Amino acid sequence: MSICGRAWRLRVVAGVVGLSGWLVACSGSAQSADTADTPEAALAALARATNDQDDDAIKKLVCAEKWREQYTFRSTLAELAGVDPRLADVEYRVQAGEVRDKTDTTATGVLERLPTKGMPDDLSAEADAALDSMAAPLPIGLVRAGDVIKLIVENGAWVAC
Repeated sequence: MSICGRAWRLRVVAGVVGLSGWLVACSGSAQSADTADTPEAALAALARATNDQDDDAIKKLVCAEKWREQYTFRSTLAELAGVDPRLADVEYRVQAGEVRDKTDTTATGVLERLPTKGMPDDLSAEADAALDSMAAPLPIGLVRAGDVIKLIVENGAWVAC
């Protein structure tokens, strides 16, 4: 075998190994940060994204039917700040719980609402009234009585709806 032949084969092998690594790195696993392949993974990712107030991640974890830009953390916190500037730093917190009533395409998850951090104790009556009338940011606005949230499969991934 000539040196040129050996070098060519090494380049081909290196290229295949590099391409394989690139494909694995770029494609990720079946459960990437953007999608969830189980309702449990979706619920956990939703809790993380909510606690991080990560609207971009939440958008990927909420069904298209329910997603509304006006219910993002960005817009909700801006609206709160208009009522009382101290509310701009409020942190909504949740904790992922169990998943039940699971079928191939639907499930019910428990997304426990935890006490909100940073809520001033001395809000005016006007600020309290405004808070009562405002919609909660997504996905908190999707949580129903008993801290349950509907999960469905949409476009091959589990999302809240």
